[in-house]
Amino acid sequence: MNIYIIKSKVEKIKQAKQDFYDWKGIEVSPFTKKVFFYFFIHEGVKYIHKPSLQFVYSNADTYTYDVDPQLCHLQKEYETLDIFPFLESYKGTVTPKLIEYTDKFVAYEEVVGEPVVSVTEDEFWYLRAQHYVMRYTPFYNSMAYNLVRTENSIKLIDFKHFEERDTKPFFLYFYNQEHNINRLYTEQGTDLDVIHKHLELDYPSKKADVVYY
Repeated sequence: MNIYIIKSKVEKIKQAKQDFYDWKGIEVSPFTKKVFFYFFIHEGVKYIHKPSLQFVYSNADTYTYDVDPQLCHLQKEYETLDIFPFLESYKGTVTPKLIEYTDKFVAYEEVVGEPVVSVTEDEFWYLRAQHYVMRYTPFYNSMAYNLVRTENSIKLIDFKHFEERDTKPFFLYFYNQEHNINRLYTEQGTDLDVIHKHLELDYPSKKADVVYY
């Protein structure tokens, strides 16, 4: 983790703590060992801190309008992705129950269940249906440990991988090097080259075990 990310993370945690106190009058300690901070759990509610998640989508690994601390010097510039209207209005079943939102937070129910690293055929088609009603989809990224299987459904618990849905075929890709997971689910007849072209910049998708449904 570079110095810019570390300092930015510390600043966002401080900001989230203050923003939450200003809103609820409650002191929280939103610490995380993960590289990026954008949420914390308090009394069974997952509070997504909007400025922190916006940082992940802009300044972190992708692009920025250079903000302190100590400036990001990335060269590529992309249009900022504003997913908050989507998160605050999407009524699908793959996201947790939306509780409330403000100018600084989006609050969801905390989801408890089994982390998903493989799917059945029925689950594949269920998630595919969700994908095609979303303007922004999380499914263009590795989904390993980003989904949780509850008693009744599969829920998305990681909100930092949304991309605007385009013409790529639907797929579910699960990759985790530490646990030796590299598995790709897609439909019969799908052009795998399109999927690999998208994934191979970040993942060894061509070495994945492919499951067709």
